[in-house]
Amino acid sequence: MMPRTIKGLGSSENLKYKDSMLNYVYERITAYFEEPARDKNGYENWHIETCTKMIECFKGSELKFAYGKAQKLLNIVFKHLLLFHGAKEEYFLYCHTPIDNNVLKTCRVKAGIQCRPNNWSAMDKDEYLKLQNDIRNYLDSDRNIKYRFENGEPVPNLVFDYYAWIEGDKNRTVIKYWLNVKRETDYYTSNKQLIDSFLENYDK
Repeated sequence: MMPRTIKGLGSSENLKYKDSMLNYVYERITAYFEEPARDKNGYENWHIETCTKMIECFKGSELKFAYGKAQKLLNIVFKHLLLFHGAKEEYFLYCHTPIDNNVLKTCRVKAGIQCRPNNWSAMDKDEYLKLQNDIRNYLDSDRNIKYRFENGEPVPNLVFDYYAWIEGDKNRTVIKYWLNVKRETDYYTSNKQLIDSFLENYDK
């Protein structure tokens, strides 16, 4: 939802559309955790309804907000919430894989799933749902010997995204980031007394 990814989103006249959509997403996700989906079809219906309404929030504007954009925002929220300590896995069993270029590449290269190349943001509902089903069918198949829990059960669609990012080209960026964090942490540890003294005086 950054202005750089949706042309015109940052203009003052379009902020009301963005705010309306984000408020709607907040309400939908809050309600979801009060009454989560009980099965795959239930979640899929909830997801379709939510994404469709997200798109409708931009009616009256000139912004291009397709199903591909809606799914990414919605699915990434669930991906991040799953990482919180104490998150109940049953709430996330039927969640979808966030579709982006990295996931599309993993689908093609690792899973042999045919999907449109590098055009996730323009996907329509039918293309998106077909890809989610293809991912699920692959994960449940005997061809999937990698994306499984320790007990042998295949991972859910949402968890598949973590693998895609670990294996994808983007992992180099993540590794570089954490190496920089480590270097900065090591520098702080080695110079803790000097840095703390500076910060204490700076605050004054």
